[in-house]
Amino acid sequence: MLVRGVDEHHHFAPEHPPTSDLAPEARAHHAEVVARTAKILYRGTGVERFR
Repeated sequence: MLVRGVDEHHHFAPEHPPTSDLAPEARAHHAEVVARTAKILYRGTGVERFR
């Protein structure tokens, strides 16, 4: 999540407020962001599956 400044290089996915608590589309977006982050953090470690 970009908390300050402008993302001129498009490194951050835009965050959208959920329509309700545990909204399915918000949960799906969160899962996508977490998976993308895990791929970046674990790149080069040989770990291919994330919890």
